[in-house]
Amino acid sequence: AIALPLVVALRMGFSLSILGVVLAELFASRIGLGRVVMQSYSMLNITRMYSVILLLFLVAFVGNVFLWVVEKRLRGVVQ
Repeated sequence: AIALPLVVALRMGFSLSILGVVLAELFASRIGLGRVVMQSYSMLNITRMYSVILLLFLVAFVGNVFLWVVEKRLRGVVQ
C-alpha cells in the first residue's frame, strides 16, 4: 500500500536533489559538475559547458523515466 506513494516521492526527490546539488556546486564548491560548468562559462569554453549540462540533463531524465516506469507498473498492480 505504501509502495506507490514511496516511488512518487522518490521520483520527485530525485529531480529536486539533482537540481539542488548542481546549484550548490555552482556557487559553493571547488569540485563537481556545477563548478565545471561555471569554469567553462568563465573561460568561454561553451562546448564543454553544454556537454556537462547535457550530461546532467540525461542523468536526471533517465532517472526520472526509470522511476516513472516503476510508478506506472505499481499503478497497474495496485488498481
